[in-house]
Amino acid sequence: MAETRLISGAIKAGILAFLLCFLSAAPLRAGYDPALNWQQLSTKHFIIYYPEKLELLAEKSALILEQRYLDLGPLMRHYPTSKVVLLITDHTDSANGSAQTSPMPIIKYYVTPPTDLSELMDMADRTDSLLTHEYMHILQLDTVHGLPKAFNTIFGPWWSPNSIQPQWLIEGYAVYAESLNGTPGRLNSPLMTGYLRALAAAGELPKLDQITNAAAKWPYGTIPYLFGGHMINLFGELSGNRWPAAYSHLYGTSVIPYFIQTKAFSAGNLKINDVYKLLISNLNSAAKAKGEAIAARALPKSTLLTQNGHSKSPLLLYENNIYFVSGNGNDDSRLYRLDLNTNKVRKVSRAQSSSHPAISPEDGHLLFTITEWQNTFTFYNELMELSKGRHVSHRAKKAPERIFQPVFSHDGKWLAYVINEGNTSSLWLASSDFSQKKLIKKANNSEVFYYPQFSPDDNLIITATWTEGGKRYFDIFRRAGNSYRHKTRFSPGGHLLSGQHFSANGDILYFHGDLDDETFNIFALTPAGNDICHLYQISDEIAGAFYPLEAGKALYFLKLGENGYNVAMLPQNREAWLERATVPCPAQALFSPIAANIADHNSLNEPLKTATNTNNSLTQSAEQQNWSKKKYSPWYTLLPRLWLPTLTQDPYGYSLGFTTSGSDILNHHNYSFSLDYGLASYYPGVSLSYSTGFWPINIGLGFSHYLGMGRASISRPWERRLAHKITSASLSLSYPISRWRYSMSFSLSYRFSFYRPFFRERYFPESKEKIELPDNHFGRLGFYFNFSTVRSYYQSLHNARGLSFSLGLECEHKAFGSTQESYHLSYNYQQYQNIPTLRSTLAWRIQGAFGFSPDSPNYLYSLGGPEISNIAGAISSLGSYTLNYLRGFNMAALSGNSYIKGTLEWRLLLWRIQRGISTLPIYFDQLHLAFFCDAAYLVDSLKDMQNGRLAIGPGAELRLDIKIAYYEAGTLSIGFARGIGPEWTNNFYILYGYLF
Repeated sequence: MAETRLISGAIKAGILAFLLCFLSAAPLRAGYDPALNWQQLSTKHFIIYYPEKLELLAEKSALILEQRYLDLGPLMRHYPTSKVVLLITDHTDSANGSAQTSPMPIIKYYVTPPTDLSELMDMADRTDSLLTHEYMHILQLDTVHGLPKAFNTIFGPWWSPNSIQPQWLIEGYAVYAESLNGTPGRLNSPLMTGYLRALAAAGELPKLDQITNAAAKWPYGTIPYLFGGHMINLFGELSGNRWPAAYSHLYGTSVIPYFIQTKAFSAGNLKINDVYKLLISNLNSAAKAKGEAIAARALPKSTLLTQNGHSKSPLLLYENNIYFVSGNGNDDSRLYRLDLNTNKVRKVSRAQSSSHPAISPEDGHLLFTITEWQNTFTFYNELMELSKGRHVSHRAKKAPERIFQPVFSHDGKWLAYVINEGNTSSLWLASSDFSQKKLIKKANNSEVFYYPQFSPDDNLIITATWTEGGKRYFDIFRRAGNSYRHKTRFSPGGHLLSGQHFSANGDILYFHGDLDDETFNIFALTPAGNDICHLYQISDEIAGAFYPLEAGKALYFLKLGENGYNVAMLPQNREAWLERATVPCPAQALFSPIAANIADHNSLNEPLKTATNTNNSLTQSAEQQNWSKKKYSPWYTLLPRLWLPTLTQDPYGYSLGFTTSGSDILNHHNYSFSLDYGLASYYPGVSLSYSTGFWPINIGLGFSHYLGMGRASISRPWERRLAHKITSASLSLSYPISRWRYSMSFSLSYRFSFYRPFFRERYFPESKEKIELPDNHFGRLGFYFNFSTVRSYYQSLHNARGLSFSLGLECEHKAFGSTQESYHLSYNYQQYQNIPTLRSTLAWRIQGAFGFSPDSPNYLYSLGGPEISNIAGAISSLGSYTLNYLRGFNMAALSGNSYIKGTLEWRLLLWRIQRGISTLPIYFDQLHLAFFCDAAYLVDSLKDMQNGRLAIGPGAELRLDIKIAYYEAGTLSIGFARGIGPEWTNNFYILYGYLF
């Protein structure tokens, strides 16, 4: 009777699991916010998905894309094979976009404008430039011919030969497109030109193999864009713009990729090596000419005060200290303090490289921005506060989200700041504790306020403002009553202005701009009459100078060099300034004191007034274009478009099948499906899964039915050698939490598996009788927790700092519908300590598991070392070093039902190679040596801890970090360890994979 109740409970559990269709316990990031009113707009060649509040931008994007369809299609001699999907979203304060052609052509447009010193800032129209860039990606990657096209016709767009190229080629096409016809883009950007001049002047221009394989060299991820755009442009100039299209079509036929040089020559008798040499020669000549022009002007030379580079934040002055944010590629980005008395630099707090700090003149507490997950669906700016003398920051109370570039008034009572609002921004004023907030002005459509600054008497706020057409202006807001009102807008010349800062007595306005031969330098305005100002050039840098700050008798600024931005100093000598011109400017408003007494300056109680967008640059409406609009439907992007053939194995031999997967454009629904058929067993297998992305808690569902091996029990250990029909269903609930300093996730899962023997009766010669094999069922409940602060850096040895911890608890029990019991508790703790001065990393790990199963005839865990001893075998077994490696011992040499294992490693950098062979898909990054010691203690049961088996495996590994196929990074290790303990041996091995 008890057995009947057990089977009945198992059947109920199985039915429940089948109805819920559970998936794995892996945490997933949710999709885009379902609370927004999502819409879709269909044109002749595009489908655009967007939240309703961005409808005007969606219509503008449709007009741009339809025009680019007409412009770029003939240039590349290709049009997309299906409608291109565009997703417009405002879920992040990071300006970006992306493109893909599988499973369909998709462009994603994050509408947040770039920051005032972004590499994306020099664009006449942000939307046009970004969509042009991404649409060129679609055209290039979608160009497929020959056998790849035939394959895609049958199985869907899996095969894109043009995607198997160095990143500089892929991004080079897109940068080339965004810069056509004289539009700014990155090819014509003074900031990007400054990068090139900085590298050329220092003799640090990268080699062809380094741009091909993304060298860990400043400016890091910008290298493919920086050099790729110029390379494609040069190929176009040398071929009358025929080469880019010809190369794309020729490489799109490639069955065997990586013959970059051969295809380039075949496309137009041009060798990549020769074109790159020409580019380097041109860059060196341009830098030399610029240097000669600087020498002829003979402006004072600056002095570097820092050497680490990579800083990109404005400078702040407080108590004879300059504060700035910097990250040098070897460590976290941090807020630093430069003592002007001693020129010593000290760390203040961890920050983000894009942080804009502000400091209170009253008590010295610091504010700085970070980008943080505000909820499950949005990744917005957040304001952090750091009290004077402290090193741990906390979120500023009452501060609004999406805040950017805060600045204190000189009396310390008020804050001016910018709020991101989709593709525009607004300027705000608040009390220092944010108890009172007031809107000053909302920018017109697509305009963006940057870098607000107070005048010394706090009567003015001046912002740099980006406007349609890519022009920058200064906007002056004058104090009026209890707020500030817009006074006037002006520009002293150039088209990229920011970094404005008043002198101590308010008679000079410093700023950085591109007024000097498309190079950023420091300039100054002084009054010359009511509507006239003197314009002076103060710095003369070959690459660029930014964010001037007057302190005493010196001027401090950020200087662009071969390793990024550093703090530099110029003595304040007005007689040495170079007067460039007298320019129209509102001198009276800028430099004259305001006569009227301002009443109620400390009150901000007027009701907020919300400005409306008035600037609509669209020339045609959706109705005129005969476009269709409707509410969002997931079906077009959700339906499967890929069918990948698969060859797998079951217990009797090979199985042939296919697999497909997909998700809708908002990532609210995700699924996978596979089907196979045994060529020897004649048995079908099926697997399907589904997960949600529209709730903070992700729900996963899964079901599978296949032919596999059985599971053993004490009474029937031979079952694990027999084929079974296995039906499994699972459910998982996952809650991921991503924060600035850490990430963690909680997961709960249940899996029910039903095992039925493939042959119900089995004949055993030993007993000379037939045995009828029973069905088995297993129900497993699992809980998993993961936490990590691990970080790696451009120039570090893999994971270099932080810790990670994971915990897993799994239980099989009759209450969960299982015929046997087992309990597993596993844990893993890893920590890394970066030691930059020794070019090394100290890494250690503690892991283990406690298990118990009264129904298992075997040990639950086994440990041992790797046995791969040749390079071919190492590379064919790609993957990470398994956690259970116990180096110094044979594979699975020690077993037990519980164990604890520890590893201590010292990783020492020997040689930063950073070289490859031209455009070949092999690149040698760095060589390092690791001294390690593995140790493990295994026991049969927790009750018998004294009688365990101790094993120790000291040794060393020589590791070569390499990159193959342009994108696949891994480590080839040659190691030796000597085991001390039971079953010891000398263990020599070769491995390829990733380190723990």
